[in-house]
Amino acid sequence: MPICLTVADGEQQVDHHAILDRLAAQHPEKTHQELYELALQGYYGAVIEEAPNYGQPVLAQMKKGDVAIWHAQTPHCGSMARNPLLSRWSIVFHNTPEQVQVHHHDRYFGHRSAAPPPGRYGFRDHQGRKIALAGETQFM
Repeated sequence: MPICLTVADGEQQVDHHAILDRLAAQHPEKTHQELYELALQGYYGAVIEEAPNYGQPVLAQMKKGDVAIWHAQTPHCGSMARNPLLSRWSIVFHNTPEQVQVHHHDRYFGHRSAAPPPGRYGFRDHQGRKIALAGETQFM
């Protein structure tokens, strides 16, 4: 089963549903959540494998206290710590218009309709700004 498909303009993208379907056939005993976790790892691997076809990676030299901001469609990741005795922490914020919901990998792999998935959170006003009520903090 292919992991990539060709889209109309000739570019390729990773077919995340093909990854999930292949894993579901290989592991019928797994729950949906377990399959989504496996699919996410498979997707990451496929993106890493395809990345050299689109350009060379750039290593951002970050120092303590630096901030990195990137476009959501820019592939990004971390690298191995040079000194495993030192800890490294990060926090991620998603800043989007109110009508744009930030979904997790369960919706990415599990939602197959052409229509967007239903919203997963509401909003509250705080000092003139809308704050998403997105639930608990999630650690990966």
